[in-house]
Amino acid sequence: MRLRYPLENEATLTLQADEQTLEVSIPAQPPDFRIETVGRTKHRRHLALVAGKMTTQPLRIEKVLVDGDDWAPTRPHQHTLAGEVG
Repeated sequence: MRLRYPLENEATLTLQADEQTLEVSIPAQPPDFRIETVGRTKHRRHLALVAGKMTTQPLRIEKVLVDGDDWAPTRPHQHTLAGEVG
């Protein structure tokens, strides 16, 4: 989705399909990273999170909160956002 003009204030994006609704907040000033996708395993015991780095500066994931509970991985190499700047 491409905006014609930059956002001046935070906005909410809502998607509806088959009587299901998903909402996300869009900050007016974009952060240095973005969440590309979040998925769950078949038995709903694990989450897969893919984040994209939007800066050339190194970033380190400090917390992953799901309803206020910290779900960050315990192995340090899983905390670092690496790769190319999008």
